[in-house]
Amino acid sequence: MTNSIRLAFALAVLGWLLAGPASALEKIKVAAVGVNDAQLPMFVAIDQGLLAKQGIALEVIQFTGGGVAIQAFAGGAVDTCVCATDHVVRLRNRGLDAGILVSLDRFNTGTLLALARATFNDLPSLKGQTLGVSSQGSFTDNTLRWAIAKAGLNADRDFRIIVAGGGATLRAAIESGQIAAGTAPTPDLLEFERDASGKFRTLIDWRSIPHSGQGFIVRERWAAAHPELAAGLRRAIVKAQQLIAADPAVAQRGARLMFPNRDDAFAAALAAATIPRLSRDGSVSAEGYHNMLDILLLIEPTLKPVPLADVDLQAKLVN
Repeated sequence: MTNSIRLAFALAVLGWLLAGPASALEKIKVAAVGVNDAQLPMFVAIDQGLLAKQGIALEVIQFTGGGVAIQAFAGGAVDTCVCATDHVVRLRNRGLDAGILVSLDRFNTGTLLALARATFNDLPSLKGQTLGVSSQGSFTDNTLRWAIAKAGLNADRDFRIIVAGGGATLRAAIESGQIAAGTAPTPDLLEFERDASGKFRTLIDWRSIPHSGQGFIVRERWAAAHPELAAGLRRAIVKAQQLIAADPAVAQRGARLMFPNRDDAFAAALAAATIPRLSRDGSVSAEGYHNMLDILLLIEPTLKPVPLADVDLQAKLVN
């Protein structure tokens, strides 16, 4: 059984156990991309029965990347996508009424890792090398290209950027020398630090940069047609964020559900790293949204900027 199938099955069973009779709940289909720290409020909302209290059951469908997840969302195969918020700008440029129903995190989630023995210290010293990202056009890909441009370099001329995936695949690519450095989110960073202590080091840490990060993306017409579902989903996720902020044990339990094959120490480390980064009330910060636009429009200059007021569905549709 693949990890994505295990996750979908575990979430379905957990939701069924907490919710009671399925007929009493309204189903919301959610597209997700892997498992990452920004999703912690969703796992806590399921685990704590917060969604069930709102009459909602989530059907989480795993996709291999943000691009295919957004395609499914745009095509109507799912109701919402737990995705990077830069997708709302792309979708708006295509004429789709996408918006952010609830924000999940408040900062960029990327780091750039290399072997500890590597002589590189920054992007200029990596010039001419091969770098790895999780997928083409992904959050990590955009951040890396933005950082390269900010360093006065050209991503396509001065580097070779390839898809290196994440987790064990990324680790193998770095260890084998296939890539000189690779982008990694917090869960991968923690795994590498624990499983190969001293073997890797962080060259660049972007996680202090405010960013609108990930969120529940929905279409305005869906929220308008299902106002109680939209409001209930938002209330459940915000309540989960508040519980996480108030009680680290809640966050640790959610982290164990996210990564059932990791031990309690990993769950505690992930919770500790994630809690300060999450939104406290589901709102999108103006500074984070501005930085997201800055990164996105530098990489995709043909896109037209979209004001936060146009995509903030908290203000537009949800009380």
